[in-house]
Amino acid sequence: MKIKKIIIAFLVMLVSVSILSPKVSALNNIDTNQDYYDENGNYFNTETGEYFIWDTNSRSTAKTFSFKIRYSISSESFRLNSSTVRIKVYRAVFQKTDGSSASCCNDHEFVIDLRREAIFDTHNRAYFYAPFTSTQTWNLGGGFYTNEAYYVEIINNYSLPSGVYLVGSGEVYCS
Repeated sequence: MKIKKIIIAFLVMLVSVSILSPKVSALNNIDTNQDYYDENGNYFNTETGEYFIWDTNSRSTAKTFSFKIRYSISSESFRLNSSTVRIKVYRAVFQKTDGSSASCCNDHEFVIDLRREAIFDTHNRAYFYAPFTSTQTWNLGGGFYTNEAYYVEIINNYSLPSGVYLVGSGEVYCS
């Protein structure tokens, strides 16, 4: 009788593990999103149409980028060459899935957050209101570390209509 209970308990545990295993591995793939980054640190998500692209011709005092988002997106990490930083955005407009212009969402707030990689809760936020097509600059000030890794996170603070993206370009400028 005791052996029968042990065998039943073992079979229940075996079935439970086999059912849960695919779910755990699927969660790991969703959480990392490493499949979307290329060797240059650019992010491309073909499923959602979102991207974050570093300009490979960036000067040493600035890292230029372009983006297309619905919700939020992050870059890969990089190092700054100065302790004083500004965020410039050259343009931020709304586009439909087919690439045509979308006339919606005036004064739509989005944030470009320069975050230090080693410390989870570090925020250096620059606030912008789309749409605009002339350069806007936000001075983040000093106190940045040249020996630490940072990454850019672009956050869309409000939902967009279905099929509409926030598209823009800018730079992290060290002075």
